[in-house]
Amino acid sequence: MNQKQYIIMDHPYQEEGFHYLKLSCGQILSYHEQLKLLCHMDEQECADYCLLGYAFCCNEMGMEAFDALKGVNEREQVIRVINNWSGRWLLIWHDEIFMDTCGLLGCYYTESGILSSGIHCVNTVLGRKDKDIRIRHKFGLDFYPGPNTGYADIRRLMPSQTYQIPQKKLGKRGLFQNIPEFADEKERIEIFVSEFAILLHNMYKFYDGKITLALTAGYDSRMVMALLEYAGVPYATFTMDHSNISREDVEIPSQLAALTNCEYEFIPRSGKASRKRYKEFDRHCAYMAVDEDRNFYAYGQFDRPEKTAVIRSGIFECAGAAKVFKNFEKWDLKQYKKRFVNLRHRKDMSDSLNNWIAYMKEDEQSVQYVDRFYWEQRCGCWLSGVEQSLTVIENVDSFQIGNCSRLLSILMGFPSEERGTKEHQYKIIQKACPQLVSVPFGGGKGHPYHSVQEVKYKKDMRYIYYCITCLDGKGKWKEAARGVKRLIKK
Repeated sequence: MNQKQYIIMDHPYQEEGFHYLKLSCGQILSYHEQLKLLCHMDEQECADYCLLGYAFCCNEMGMEAFDALKGVNEREQVIRVINNWSGRWLLIWHDEIFMDTCGLLGCYYTESGILSSGIHCVNTVLGRKDKDIRIRHKFGLDFYPGPNTGYADIRRLMPSQTYQIPQKKLGKRGLFQNIPEFADEKERIEIFVSEFAILLHNMYKFYDGKITLALTAGYDSRMVMALLEYAGVPYATFTMDHSNISREDVEIPSQLAALTNCEYEFIPRSGKASRKRYKEFDRHCAYMAVDEDRNFYAYGQFDRPEKTAVIRSGIFECAGAAKVFKNFEKWDLKQYKKRFVNLRHRKDMSDSLNNWIAYMKEDEQSVQYVDRFYWEQRCGCWLSGVEQSLTVIENVDSFQIGNCSRLLSILMGFPSEERGTKEHQYKIIQKACPQLVSVPFGGGKGHPYHSVQEVKYKKDMRYIYYCITCLDGKGKWKEAARGVKRLIKK
């Protein structure tokens, strides 16, 4: 357990596989042996600054991200450097913590000053068991909204925040990089494609394993495929079967792989899910992730015989959030309660979201509200929890390769109408690898591959069960009754 995790406190963390070192701010950093760590030591043999995890530059070919910090002295210089980093990483710069763009490596903190990438580590130190925070896949808001966590004494560091270790104080950081206006859309696309190619070349150079791409029929993964082709970086592709997979997601990826002469594997789901693996997954992430990846792990679909980078592309929804969360243009908790059933009947979750809304009003940035919600909540909480949970898998490193402030900011510069329809991604694919647009795109909700009726029935039954087990007060029976009525009508 706790592989690839870190924890910072005033004494070493005692668990097999963990090492530790002293930070220049006086605290002790304990880290798992499988978590990549690069450090710069001061004259007292304390770590002056540390980079945990993998970071890849998009602005200079052949540059190790950590080396870009040489000669950097000022905080603003640090921010300018890390805005060009992709990957999943955390930087301890003297006495301040900076997370990757969307906070995917993650940082939880307590009032007493314990910081960690995993709640399970924190609970172990505090001598208590993890608790089920009652979030379920595709049931209402299927992640715990930050900054709260379901534990009164543990909070989540958000992507627009930093943490000052000695003072146990939060700092602020801008989400977007200030990017000059491009002459036209053609230049914007050319810059994005060329800088993404640099990023992929650096990943290939500095990641010591096989590179694979999770491929579907949609736009996001196809855009990454086109950029891999443009960069000329060796890679393989795969698709994992699941109960709700569309026929397009089964059939189209193999056609794309054939077009590019790329290795492809469809990984079926067979046999029974392992209860042991479900328990391992839940314990590792302390119930903070309930996505389909939990099933992929339990069915052994993620198993790899060698060290492998799995490139995932869901983070690009950051640039299309206005369509995903349409009508969410106000700082109004009522909108969320109307859409998400558990926010209506879980005061702890709605209070947490309300705390974030209050913080957003104090920390205004040049970001549309709906985009900031997606960036900080959907990515900074949901996706961060998912990515942390995947560190339970042996031989696999998951990368949301678009997790870069510079690159996401370039995408956000496309007109919102184009981002909503993914037209901007079509143009990028056309520029990077034109042959890939000859195959139709799937919308993710096409003709189902498995039995429609069976899937719907199971979904309705789960909804009723989740209402009773995951909601509070009279609301659980009220919402469950509505679910029963819907089921009877069908």
